[in-house]
Amino acid sequence: MEFRVLGPLELEHEGQAVALNGAIPRRALALLLLEAGRVVPMHRLVEALWDDEPPSTARRQVQNTMAALRRSMPEDDSIERIGNGYRLTTTYLDSEAFRFEVSQAKRAAADGRFGEAESLLRLALRRWRGPALAGIGGRLVASAARHLDQERLAAEGALIDALTALGRHGDAIADARRVLEAHPLDQPLAGKLMLALYRSGDAAAALRVYEDLRARIADELGVDPHRTLRDLHTAILREDQSLDPPAAESRAPATRPALLPAAPHGFTGRVSELAELDALQAEHGSTRIAVIAGTGGIGKTTLAVEWSRRASGSFPDGQLYANMRGFDPLGTPVDPYEAVRGFLVALGTAPEDLPPTPAAQVDRYRSLLADRRVLVVLDNATNAAQVRPLLPGGPANFTLVTSRNPLSSLVAAEGARPMRLGRLSPGEGMAILRSRIGTQRVDAEPAAAEHITALCAGLPLALAVAAARAAVNPGFPLADIAEALSGTGDRLDALADDDPLVDVRTVFSWSYTQLEPQAAQMFRLLGLHPGPDCSLPGAASLAGLPVQTVRNTLGDLTDTNLIEEHRPGRYVLHDLLRVYAAELVAAAEPQAVRTESSARMFDHLVHSAANAVQRVRPRPMRWEPEPVRTGAVEETFSDFDRALAWLTAEDEVIAAATALAVQTGFDAEAWRLSWSHVGFLAKRGDADATITSQRMALRAAQRLSDIPAAVFSHRVLAGKLAKRDGVPEARKHLQEALHLADASGDLPLRGQVGLNFALLHQDLREHEDAASQALDALAVFEMIGDETWQASALNSAGWNLAQVGRFSDALDHCRRALELFERIGRLDGQTVTLDSIGYALLHSGAHQEAVDAYRRSLKLAEAIRERPTEAESAEHLGDALLAVGDRGAAEDAWVHALEIYVELGSPAADRVRLKLG
Repeated sequence: MEFRVLGPLELEHEGQAVALNGAIPRRALALLLLEAGRVVPMHRLVEALWDDEPPSTARRQVQNTMAALRRSMPEDDSIERIGNGYRLTTTYLDSEAFRFEVSQAKRAAADGRFGEAESLLRLALRRWRGPALAGIGGRLVASAARHLDQERLAAEGALIDALTALGRHGDAIADARRVLEAHPLDQPLAGKLMLALYRSGDAAAALRVYEDLRARIADELGVDPHRTLRDLHTAILREDQSLDPPAAESRAPATRPALLPAAPHGFTGRVSELAELDALQAEHGSTRIAVIAGTGGIGKTTLAVEWSRRASGSFPDGQLYANMRGFDPLGTPVDPYEAVRGFLVALGTAPEDLPPTPAAQVDRYRSLLADRRVLVVLDNATNAAQVRPLLPGGPANFTLVTSRNPLSSLVAAEGARPMRLGRLSPGEGMAILRSRIGTQRVDAEPAAAEHITALCAGLPLALAVAAARAAVNPGFPLADIAEALSGTGDRLDALADDDPLVDVRTVFSWSYTQLEPQAAQMFRLLGLHPGPDCSLPGAASLAGLPVQTVRNTLGDLTDTNLIEEHRPGRYVLHDLLRVYAAELVAAAEPQAVRTESSARMFDHLVHSAANAVQRVRPRPMRWEPEPVRTGAVEETFSDFDRALAWLTAEDEVIAAATALAVQTGFDAEAWRLSWSHVGFLAKRGDADATITSQRMALRAAQRLSDIPAAVFSHRVLAGKLAKRDGVPEARKHLQEALHLADASGDLPLRGQVGLNFALLHQDLREHEDAASQALDALAVFEMIGDETWQASALNSAGWNLAQVGRFSDALDHCRRALELFERIGRLDGQTVTLDSIGYALLHSGAHQEAVDAYRRSLKLAEAIRERPTEAESAEHLGDALLAVGDRGAAEDAWVHALEIYVELGSPAADRVRLKLG
């Protein structure tokens, strides 16, 4: 339940407005909200409802009114009868949120954090939609509403103060004039405007503000301005130094974080890269972001920390550092909002003062850095989406990002400077050996040292490990170490192109040989798992043993540091330990054991993934359910949230298992895993992962000669490729799908391919052809009685007819589609169809009906976590709200859409930014 009093009284339940009819119930609810959480006695309710003239039946009418209010609210326990009064409990009241943000802004301003204060005050003031409780009436309510309006005015004044303190006099003047126009006799506000004008260099304008106000007060009140304003006027005339802004140093926050790791030992080389970073840091007036990209072990972190240490003096307000763990084999990528929270604490925000939402936390983080000179180092990032919330906006800041990916979208959208890091030269490799084991030892065996450098392929991390082996064994000749490395040269070369860490098998074996037989076999079998981590049921399936038994065995492996339980019930092997386990299982276990163990693992994933995706995105199964293999664990899910959590945790595992299944001949399992994965990937709009998955699935389906499976994969690939400017390839996939469907004589397949052709025409903006194709497909689905596909075809036809202005026909088709989706319980179909209906209504002039349709669509998308659809519905809702004149609500809806588009890395974010601008 959400209640709003900062404007006309509003009540919403799960995004839907709740109507409250009649002046008396609305006035009663207003009083309860003003006293939210406290008991309002009967006599105050009577006074509020009837002022000084209550009827003789007032008490009975209050009781009836409260009963009617309860009936009108979906959550009827919000209003409690306590003794001789009533109390309302609410999870959300906009005035409470407003007051919290204003109080936080006051604390920030008191600490000199004026940028943060501005951000919080703007957030708080955006909640207002007009005068508090406008139109409610009644003496008690009106008095309380006036107090709220005064709080709003005070917040406006505090915002002007913050802008003035930041030296943003133009913004302060604009805001002060706007507020003063609404409150022309407000003397403190006039004083704020006078000070901002004076500090901007326009003393004459400041004096005119005073004279105008004095005349208004004399005419309307017959008095002079109060003493404070007169003193300010005199000080301006005298150009009193007390009016000058305080020195910038006094406004700077006291907390200066220094989070950089220790300087790397034995750093050498990278002269040109250091110079390039120096040159970028010296630039001014633009966003400065550098992206150091390169393969694992190439020395990205070492270079970033070394340069940051050298340049730290140029960033006196602090240095922030976060390991984003994007490619860390021992962990999972850091949520960027978790990193934002960590930075806020490092910048001086108390944990209990952190804003309640990720978006507000990002706003505060950027406000804190707006006027500061801070270095932000984001190490080991996965992608641009992980980085963007952490980018500061201030021109004096510098952001340094390292990643194995080039982060091209960050380069394109944010103007980041790309730096691709290559391997070290032989001379630089020799310099690393000298710095770590001493010049004397290297010069004593130069040929062996050069051989070690060559075997390490110019990779700094491999060189560091080789040098460490020499350092801990000072009596070993370098020639012996080179010979040892040569003995595993093939493996090292293979690793060098992927993740070139040095596999010191002897070190691993010291732990492995101490294991009990069952734990040793469990470790070996984990080498069959594709990673990046393995769940407890997954490990139990590999071993074919009870879960509790395997839990204990995994505990033994954790104790010996051969695996890590990096999250409860999820286990990870370091990359090279996985290689080591794979070598052991290939050598120690017969082929039949390896095959059966892999089959149980795939069976666990196939059945569990199908169960999960049927909870979060129900679809008719594409294969006949089969019993799970003996020893494999089938996970089931009691509700949507548990299923979605499982799919999220197993996302990378499913992708890797699909690839492994294709490579090892488990084609049926590969296709089935990919089918389930598509349903999950659609929820987050991950087109790239879908394309990768379905290319593998198509290969498996073709080897199986499974026509329906191949047609499905062709169709999914066509849909995703068409949206990625791959129209020729998309058309080729659809033509092959059509050929297979025709050859098989499968009428449902023919209709499904036809509907995909409609989507292709839609992507090409050939809406007439798209509608025609959709209606042809509809005829097929009506013939075979498939209501699910009928609904999809109807919505497709309706959407495309709306694009060419045939709104009446579009609404007819979409409403039929909605009725079918509702009957069969397909929520994802309902949300996209409601979006189509909203479009047709909006563009045919039925603006309020469009708002209602988009609200329903957004509510459903949020309920089923369909993030792409949620973003589109929120954006379209904003368009409709603007059409009905509700600009504030439109902005809120667009901000909601923008946050999701940014999260998804969608180019639609730029479109929404233009709307907000």
